[in-house]
Amino acid sequence: MNVSKVVRDALSAAISNVNSVSVSLEGSRKEPSSTETFARVKVLPAESELISIGINYRTQYQGLAQIDIIAPRSTGLTALENIAADLLTMTREPTTDTGRLLFLTVWQETVQEEPAKLRVPVLVRWVFYYDNQ
Repeated sequence: MNVSKVVRDALSAAISNVNSVSVSLEGSRKEPSSTETFARVKVLPAESELISIGINYRTQYQGLAQIDIIAPRSTGLTALENIAADLLTMTREPTTDTGRLLFLTVWQETVQEEPAKLRVPVLVRWVFYYDNQ
């Protein structure tokens, strides 16, 4: 079970549903153009924990993901903050084929200014339950 991929795919779909921002996954060879606003998704490794209720048992994974919204400076601070704010409204329980995924907490950090770009990190605390039957 590649939990990081499940979370990354669900976040990418949620970002696409909320905003028209293209998504670049960590480790992807595709680099967005310097004039494009995009989201880069990073999922931090998750630890697992066995949860047992009666004869059924589940494995629980939990972790953090960071979505960096990156835009050219010409986009402006307000537009970038609006894109990040839209992500705060994304679904908290996306559909997956392999288990139950919940985005427990979603919060926005302050905008970071770089020479040619603006970047705002959005952090997501998540938990994933996988039935071991």
